[in-house]
Formats: sequence, structure tokens, C-alpha cells
Amino acid sequence: NSNRRAAVRFVQKLQQSGYPLTKAEKISGGFLLKNVPVNPIKDFISDFQNHPLCTITETGPITRYIEDRAETELANWDILFAGLNECDDLGLTDSSLGIVINCQRRSPGSDRGDKNTLRITNKQRVASRGTEKAGLTQEQIKLIEQQYIKQKKTTSTENGKEKPINFPDHIYRAVPERRPLFVLHLLAIGKKDDDLRHTKPVVAWSLSFPSTLMDEKKVEYVVNTTWLHENYGQDLEEEEMAGDDNE
Repeated sequence: NSNRRAAVRFVQKLQQSGYPLTKAEKISGGFLLKNVPVNPIKDFISDFQNHPLCTITETGPITRYIEDRAETELANWDILFAGLNECDDLGLTDSSLGIVINCQRRSPGSDRGDKNTLRITNKQRVASRGTEKAGLTQEQIKLIEQQYIKQKKTTSTENGKEKPINFPDHIYRAVPERRPLFVLHLLAIGKKDDDLRHTKPVVAWSLSFPSTLMDEKKVEYVVNTTWLHENYGQDLEEEEMAGDDNE
């Protein structure tokens, strides 16, 4: 409930800054606001109640990283309010932010969950494949994908038939002109055939930083492989991830 209220305040601050969500561009995968100043994003991240076990979205380090670059390479952002193009008969739609969003469906993780902790899928992944294309032009997307195919010598055939290539999202961060991307997710949590029409969305967020020209402040941790896969599995296995249906 606290994070749903934080999402509403986020949209209000965007409107006060001259970027109302009602003026967002409808794209495949949600609603996009372009070239937005950083302050509403910093405020939302500080406002968001992060689960103590979710180290990837720990507020302190991320806020410091952004603040160090807030007047230069992270001054302006693209913001995606993620959603499905269509909602199925048992899916959840939400209008709490002033527009109708078809919520992405995510299953509850079956590993290590308890009454106080909801894991978003076993891989703890909220973003869909292709999310980091948001904000790029079709020409930029085509060029970076062609470069990926050339560098990886990726085949697009299987049993003599062409098949789609699974492009990992990290390649889209390499576009030199791209702005950082912040993604707000309203998630419908339930198994594949669950009726989620009358549930409330779970608010989550993700972001994509372009390459930085500043010195990064690194900290060394000693962890085992179980911890590594639980917390960073989506990056280690990114090329195997699937996207949302109808996106």
C-alpha cells in the first residue's frame, strides 16, 4: 500500500515538473515519457519501501550513484510505465495513476517464500525482454542488433528454418546517445490461470544506466554461488529470458 501511494506521488511530481502521464507516448510495452529531469526519480526511489532482502534495489547505493551524476550524464531520463498491450479476460487493469495500465502478470516465486516475503518469480525478475529498447529509435535498435549478430556470429536457423534471435537487453545500453531509463511496474501477481481482476497491483521498479564516464566507486563482497544466482541470476541468464505475451 505504501508503494502504491509512492507511485501516485511520483506521477503527481512528474505533472508538477511539466511531464503529465496523460501526455506519455503509447509504445509496445507501456507508456513512455522522454527527457524527464532526474529529481522526481530520485524522490520516488527514496520514497519506495524496499524489502531488506532485495539488495539490487537497495536505495542508498543507487541514490548516491545517481546524485554523483545528476548534473551531467544522469540529468535527464526516459521513464517507462510498463504494461501489456492487451489484457486477457482474467488479467488486472489499473487506473490509479490517471491512465489505464494493463498490468504485467508475474507468478509468485515458490523458492524461499514466507508470509512476510513475496518473491517475484523464482528468478526475481520484474522487467520483460526488450524493455530496454524503450526510448531508442528504430534505427538505433536495428543498428545495435545487427552489430550483436555480427559480433556473436548468431545463427537464426533451426532445423533449416529461421527462428527469432533472443537479443539480451544489455546490448541496448551500449547506444552512445541513449538516456538512462527508469521503469515503473504495476504487477499482477498470480499463477497462469488465476483470476486477478479484483486484486491490487504490486509496485516494483527497474532501471537501465548507460555507460558512465566517471570513476565508479566499487565495494568488494565475498559471496557464494547460491547468493549470486538468487540476486543476480537475471543478468547471468539474461539471454535465456522470455518476454511478456502480446508485447
